[in-house]
Amino acid sequence: MKKLLATMIMTAFFVSCSNSDEAKETNNNNELLFGTWKMQDRFYEGNSYNIDDCDRKSTLIIKTNGTYDTNNFRTINGECKADGGVSNVNFEVKNGRMIISFQDGEVKQAWINFPNENTFEFTEVVDEKDGIAGEFEGVKDVWVRSN
Repeated sequence: MKKLLATMIMTAFFVSCSNSDEAKETNNNNELLFGTWKMQDRFYEGNSYNIDDCDRKSTLIIKTNGTYDTNNFRTINGECKADGGVSNVNFEVKNGRMIISFQDGEVKQAWINFPNENTFEFTEVVDEKDGIAGEFEGVKDVWVRSN
């Protein structure tokens, strides 16, 4: 569950820098990433996971030192409960992707997109789908700024 949520937090910048104005836009997008975010929605293959208000209490704190923390919530037996989280997970934004390195050596990637400065989309990159190797969209989480 912890790695699944962490994976859903990844996304990529779709800005290819060919001049200084575009480079500034990319840097501004990097700065938009930092802060505290609350989960708003989750999708897979375009369909909503129908998350509830408890799931929406989950937070993602992206820090300027290249790490992030999560606090996960989910409904268990009808009650909203804290469901763990992760702390100080290393990440970097490179070539339009957020690359996450877990302490056990596992590496995950995701595309990130900012529909506006208070919303970001984190779409997991998967290497295989229906037995076919390649790059495919996995779960997409939508986060809203909470600070």
